[in-house]
Amino acid sequence: MLTNRLESFSDGVFSVAITLLVLNIVIPAQTTSDTLSATLMSLWPTIITYVVTAILVGIFWICHHIMFKFIVKADRNLFLLNIFLLVCVGALPFAASIIAKFPFNSSAVVTYGAVLFLVSITYVGVWKYARVHGNLTSELLTPEIARIATLAISIAPIGYAIAILISLINPAYGLMMYLIIPLVYALPGPIDQLVEK
Repeated sequence: MLTNRLESFSDGVFSVAITLLVLNIVIPAQTTSDTLSATLMSLWPTIITYVVTAILVGIFWICHHIMFKFIVKADRNLFLLNIFLLVCVGALPFAASIIAKFPFNSSAVVTYGAVLFLVSITYVGVWKYARVHGNLTSELLTPEIARIATLAISIAPIGYAIAILISLINPAYGLMMYLIIPLVYALPGPIDQLVEK
């Protein structure tokens, strides 16, 4: 099967996930014009969480798009793996709502990291499954691109696993790692140059 419906469905889930994030930003009903400034200031953890998680979802979407430049066919197992990936992406608004309320709580930070880890490890699963079943990948996938892409896609789950362990000791440092890891994917890298050829 071709991947066009899989990609369309995935785009929809990414769009919904990024939209749901903003629903965590709520002005309490009892807020008055006199208390609005203080209320807005108290919402800074929620707003920062929204911005960071929305950027993360965007980066995950870009990675999905690049990955499916090289995965051009799908079988039932790849569809199921992709659905599990989307289930994990769909959990990000929930994880973000927890960390917005308890930004430096170890359990909240670990939960957020666990969801990020699950998203990133399912990317590895989708990619490796498609590579093992070579009939699912494009002829554009040269050994060089495959090697660089596999290395790039493996960084995130390792990084998030380390960040989770750090969060158990110091949640603030764990949060910093959650911010640093996406930079690896946000900045242009070798895979971008190869994709553009």
